[in-house]
Amino acid sequence: MKKSSIWLCLLFMGLWLLSGCSGQERSTVADELPSTLTISAQMPEEYPQTVTKYQVDWCNVEEETAKNILMRNEATQREEWAQGPMLRAEGDGVDETLMLLQTVTPGGLIYHWETAETARIFDDCDKLRKHRPYEYTGDSLSQSLGNLEMEEYPAEEDLSFLPYTEAKSQLEKTMAACGMPSLEIYFSECHTQDLMNKNLEIYNNALTLPENAWIDTGEPIELFTTAEEHYYFAYRQVQDGIPFTSAIWPRSVRSEATETVVTALVSEDGLIELKANGLYTIGEALGSCTLISPQEAVNVYVEEYTQAIHFENTCISGVELNYVVVKDGESYIARPAWMLTLETDKTTEETSEQAAYDYVEFQTLAVSADTGIILERETDTR
Repeated sequence: MKKSSIWLCLLFMGLWLLSGCSGQERSTVADELPSTLTISAQMPEEYPQTVTKYQVDWCNVEEETAKNILMRNEATQREEWAQGPMLRAEGDGVDETLMLLQTVTPGGLIYHWETAETARIFDDCDKLRKHRPYEYTGDSLSQSLGNLEMEEYPAEEDLSFLPYTEAKSQLEKTMAACGMPSLEIYFSECHTQDLMNKNLEIYNNALTLPENAWIDTGEPIELFTTAEEHYYFAYRQVQDGIPFTSAIWPRSVRSEATETVVTALVSEDGLIELKANGLYTIGEALGSCTLISPQEAVNVYVEEYTQAIHFENTCISGVELNYVVVKDGESYIARPAWMLTLETDKTTEETSEQAAYDYVEFQTLAVSADTGIILERETDTR
């Protein structure tokens, strides 16, 4: 009898430990998910246990330095725009401009080298690349024109005018010389003639579909030559190995953009475009905070999601640790957040001019990595 009691106690203890372990080891809460919610994201396995918060301020690139580094011709005009000063040099078929972003959207610059040849790259090539989720801002037009079906460009392939590593190295030296903060490559695309024309076929075919008759984009785009081949680079600012987010994450109306976006185009003419928005100067450390796990951050959203009835399918397709910048009074604070990429299947409403069509709505959600609260907007300091 005594042996039997001991055996039963051990059995119950084993079952209790087993149930406790299984609960901790579950990578998802799949058995509790509504039928309209799925999780395809791979949870980050390596991430810091604590992260430092920082006081930050806009990084205003020095005008004379940027002009000397970027502009190939002597500036003949200088105008004050709402965003900041703009320098221009025109002549010999070239329109070269440099705008310093200092007021409305501070923290960077925009540089263009425009000729008849590079104008085609500016006008058409962005339509022929498969966008990343953070690049969609609610406009479903690009999806109507085949964006989701387009092939992705190779990340590191040499183009005829300059090897990839040289193009990347020269660009990074240029950005550093301009006084930009620490940046790391986010992704790169090598736009080859062959693949541009494959995606062009998808785009032009979409233009001929009856359901797209309402889209006024002018004439179909003509075939590309090797002269239009170029590299597309995207960078992010980093601090302590953690990137600043490039996604628009506030859930409600915001008064100020705080995301960091840096892109560059390099063609046979050299650097033809550099856009750097939302760069920051790192200030005083405001102390460290202990992070919740990425799974806990996902569970925060799942718990909120289950409070309502949903009729559209949503997938959590990405989870990444980023710095987000929030405004505390007149100060800016960089704080850690788990960024959740959400993909929701949507259908537009049919109108007299336009048939209904399906598209994917991409959103980015910021879950505070220390408090576990979903951040609502750029002034949310919870």
